[in-house]
Amino acid sequence: FFFGYELQPKIRYATTPPEGYVLRVSQAALAKPCAEGERNQVIVYVKKEKFVVCNLIGLRVEHASLDLVFEAQKQIEFFVNGSTPVHFTGYYNKIDDIFGEDELTEEERMIMEAGGLDDSSEEEKESKSVVVPKAVVSKKNVEKDSDDEELLKYKFTEVKPKEEVKPKEKVKKEVK
Repeated sequence: FFFGYELQPKIRYATTPPEGYVLRVSQAALAKPCAEGERNQVIVYVKKEKFVVCNLIGLRVEHASLDLVFEAQKQIEFFVNGSTPVHFTGYYNKIDDIFGEDELTEEERMIMEAGGLDDSSEEEKESKSVVVPKAVVSKKNVEKDSDDEELLKYKFTEVKPKEEVKPKEKVKKEVK
């Protein structure tokens, strides 16, 4: 299944590939023209670590071929440090299509079924506030599969920073 999303600058996006699938991101491209030399960094956050995966530069480097594979049921976040939106495209692959059942060891199969290893605590997972816009998923020229309907329900989320809670101002009462 095709995956495509327009990442707006300065907004952090999060996604978790559905169970049984990996997300393979294959290209990042400027969504519209920008000034010559204007730099837009595409950043990926995986397991609390930050990685710059490409720099898109106006009139010089306007797209980048990528080969990033993200495992099922693991949250990943994307961010554009710049001022121009970036199209992030790729596709979902069934895990069985990548690793045939015969090629996995029992331990690897158990890790895959359990969603891999996760270092984050439940508190950290629940601490994020998210808004859920729909992702672009296309099933054109793809045979219908029993898992297709579940994949089409997939969501891409925008991570919102936590709001600061300001203390209430004290109200002075006049005593007569």
